Amino acid sequence: MNLIGSSVWHLSEVDSTNTFIQRMISDKQFVGNGTILFTDFQNGGRGQQENKWESNKAENILGSFYFEPQNFLASEQFYMNMAVSLSLVNLLQNYADDIQIKWPNDIWIKQKKIAGILVENNIQGSAINYCIIGMGININQEIFDTENAISLQNILGENTSLQKIETELLSSLNYFFTLLENKEYALLKKIYREKLMGYQKWILMKDKENEGLAKIESIDEFGRIDVRWQITNELKKYQHKEIIFIRQR
Repeated sequence: MNLIGSSVWHLSEVDSTNTFIQRMISDKQFVGNGTILFTDFQNGGRGQQENKWESNKAENILGSFYFEPQNFLASEQFYMNMAVSLSLVNLLQNYADDIQIKWPNDIWIKQKKIAGILVENNIQGSAINYCIIGMGININQEIFDTENAISLQNILGENTSLQKIETELLSSLNYFFTLLENKEYALLKKIYREKLMGYQKWILMKDKENEGLAKIESIDEFGRIDVRWQITNELKKYQHKEIIFIRQR
């Protein structure tokens, strides 16, 4: 039985797929566990930290799914990020090489962003009640407003079937979310580290006090990273938005 894709919806346009599903839940409309919504266009697409997500109509994958994890503690929520990040990496590896996760959960290739993830958890007490996970994957769009973005079309020089990508995405999500449900946390963490940009490898980073070569030495269950600075040999712990990965040209 599939955990994700028990019901698949397609809409031509919404404000945001995450917002649309949350609105249905708030209005007490039924949303089955594993339901996924795809849309051709978002007129108010959202990314992490309320950033906007740019996408031309019917050229990319835009979707969100509703998931009710079983016996899943709020303290374990970063494993959810790992599972969805690895699902996208696994999908894109069918089409391109050198796919990396830019901590915590952006997907990069050739020093540019090809996919983004937005995980929104509803927490009750110490447990996660449900989560809505949004995904944007650049597939057939050729031109972006930012030099930071890239698509499969840019890499392959040809368009790719969005329907085919959707099918492969569901398969990949079900594989990694089965690992998550079975609490295969050590395996998820191992694969995540292998795909993590800057893990045990010197790259350019910047924080409030330092700029230069640094590497990620470890990541804890809360998603915080320990970074070693080359020039001082200092080891520092960071949460999201406390350190910047400098794109190399």
